[in-house]
Amino acid sequence: MPTDDTNQQIQRIIEGFLSALSVSYSDITMHDHETRPVFMISAENDKELIGSDGTHLQAINTLVHQIARKQLGPDVAVFSIDVNYHREHAREALTQKASACAERARSLKNSIAMEPMSSFERFVVHDVLSNVSDIETCSEGVGEKRHVVITYTDEPEPSVN
Repeated sequence: MPTDDTNQQIQRIIEGFLSALSVSYSDITMHDHETRPVFMISAENDKELIGSDGTHLQAINTLVHQIARKQLGPDVAVFSIDVNYHREHAREALTQKASACAERARSLKNSIAMEPMSSFERFVVHDVLSNVSDIETCSEGVGEKRHVVITYTDEPEPSVN
């Protein structure tokens, strides 16, 4: 986890970035989330920060990370930026969808290809299903068509002679 000083520097970078974009927001707060801090932006008009399917928010995360690495060094700790809990809600919905697809793959004893999704969304699916013993995940496709394939793996019991 980054130090309080590093978190304050990251918050100032986010504030400067939003100011340069002339985007209005009411507050930025930092929350500890499992393995990394999440900087939560509160904004009345969050559509301009989130974009269609979170594309603006993903771009903001990428650009602010690059700025932070340049200003604070290449070893700056991992952090995330969210707007009005958009990513958190998306993660919850994706967790449910991934679990449902895993159940479907299990019941059909086959592979299920999910719709194309962002790298963040693919990471969530891989993470959610990583400890499920009879399910494997892999990413397939290129660019905007990259998606997760969920595969049921029935490991037969070894036979005893």
